[in-house]
Amino acid sequence: MLHIYTNGNHKLLLEAYDYAQEVIKILGIENINIEIIFDELGIDGYCEVSVDDRTAADITINEDMNNIKQFITIAHELIHTWQFINGLDMDEDVAYYLEEELYEIARVYTYE
Repeated sequence: MLHIYTNGNHKLLLEAYDYAQEVIKILGIENINIEIIFDELGIDGYCEVSVDDRTAADITINEDMNNIKQFITIAHELIHTWQFINGLDMDEDVAYYLEEELYEIARVYTYE
């Protein structure tokens, strides 16, 4: 289940929801409860995954970035979610390597 919270930007909410759903499908983590929150941050974003049961993730995205950077960061944090869910260590190199390609693929399928 995916939940997204914004500061009232309904266009961003709808686009981010459709896009994140596609990334989640590509990564095969549809069975995870994911909350994405757009908020003021000093960094691009971060994720927290439930260590005990690995069935929930909270992702926070900096609301002050442009939409493209926000969506790339969503992909990046969902890659980390996939890593945690599969018992892997968080690997920034992998996330940075895959984030833009995943962004491009998901955007194509989001608006097909």
